[in-house]
Amino acid sequence: MPPRRWAVVKEIEVKLQKLPEDLRREVLDFMEFLLKKYKDTKSKAKKFRFDKNLLEK
Repeated sequence: MPPRRWAVVKEIEVKLQKLPEDLRREVLDFMEFLLKKYKDTKSKAKKFRFDKNLLEK
């Protein structure tokens, strides 16, 4: 994992530790929700469709 990512992970961890236990659970549940919601976003973002009209010119 690149150093910048480790810094972000550490920042999230520190902030989570500051929360009460019940709120930590809510944050983790919300993170799971976001992961499920956007799980296919990366694969869609990598695809690129050319406009058929532009290719014919």
